[in-house]
Amino acid sequence: EMTAKTMLVLGYGDVNERHTGTRWPNAGSPQAQTSLVARDNYFRVARRHRISLIDSNEGPRVWGLSEPRAHWFGKLKGNFYTPSHQYEGPGEGVGHDLFVIGLYGSWGWKTGGASAMHTNLDAWQTWFSQQGLSGVGLMLYVQDEPDLSNATTVAQLNNWLGSMASNTGPGRNIKSFVTAPMPEARTLLPELDIASSWIGVGVPSEWDPALQYFGQGRREAWCYNGRRPATGSFATEDDGVALRVLSWAQFKRDIERWFYWESTYWNNYQGGGGATNLFQQAMTFGGATTTFDPVRGETSWNYSNGDGVLFYPGTDMVYPQESHGLDGPIASLRLKHWRRGLQDHDYLTLANQRDPAAVTALVNQMVPKVLWEYGVTDPNDPTWVRTDISWSIDPDVWDQARRQLASIIK
Repeated sequence: EMTAKTMLVLGYGDVNERHTGTRWPNAGSPQAQTSLVARDNYFRVARRHRISLIDSNEGPRVWGLSEPRAHWFGKLKGNFYTPSHQYEGPGEGVGHDLFVIGLYGSWGWKTGGASAMHTNLDAWQTWFSQQGLSGVGLMLYVQDEPDLSNATTVAQLNNWLGSMASNTGPGRNIKSFVTAPMPEARTLLPELDIASSWIGVGVPSEWDPALQYFGQGRREAWCYNGRRPATGSFATEDDGVALRVLSWAQFKRDIERWFYWESTYWNNYQGGGGATNLFQQAMTFGGATTTFDPVRGETSWNYSNGDGVLFYPGTDMVYPQESHGLDGPIASLRLKHWRRGLQDHDYLTLANQRDPAAVTALVNQMVPKVLWEYGVTDPNDPTWVRTDISWSIDPDVWDQARRQLASIIK
């Protein structure tokens, strides 16, 4: 089993469109079968990179189904990740440790009150228990990036969270999840189980107690995405060690799981850019209308190279001139860089069992400051800090650190 827990989203419609030519294939159609084969290969490649892939449980199905789609069964039980199903590598024979209900807040009983919440979550948990999958972590993605400065939003969130907490049936085991800064979540969402924070800067005196709070009982502290100087970023042009840093930060601050919001954001619908030609265009996220800045170069609203893209389509029916005719993904270098960090986390965990003091010293040497440890430049405006990153960008330094860990393990 991998020691660093992760969560990475696979887009259903995007994979379908590139591999089959249609975003929503009909049940039983050749396109639906092609989609299933391709998506299975994305799951295999993700597991080879030590990543827990999830999806929105979409597809040709009966709406309101309170169980995973059929392709999930073998993945949850672990027999999908075996040589008989064309898989060899990390986590062989190990089932998924996580399943997400209502990805990005897409669950369908929001107006039904506590009764609907209990009925639906009880049905989900009952199915998993009947399948012998009680060890799979189930969570309801209650809301994505809510505006916690809005009292109405907070009140609605607490209503849903309270309904979950009041459940005395089997569905009480399902945890609530919200992407929100831990300090605000601690104060404003007292019934929340899992807070996942996107952190660039922060005040340590606020974040340290919040981390401790979400590390107790059934609560969990997660992080998602990546932003300098707190961690390396997922941008294509960041340093090669950037995503290796994530797992060292995860180990140092005991973050339960690291979440990245998308792996196949191939249609820039949020910026109005449409389908991206991924083999010709670096920009994947942001406003479609760009300008040229003398310092930043080509830029626009939320302009980003590589954001939301860790896989490239092996078959591309949108841009057939770029297609490689593969029934699955081409892994990005950034996915491999993240994998190196996840391997480091395994080394750190094993070495820590032998010599905790030596491992602590090495971690502090490699990542002197991560996440909110930098503090802020102006406490009256705690939204920024003027600082360099704390870690070396020399890959040889990182490989030497791994050799030190290996020597401790031996």
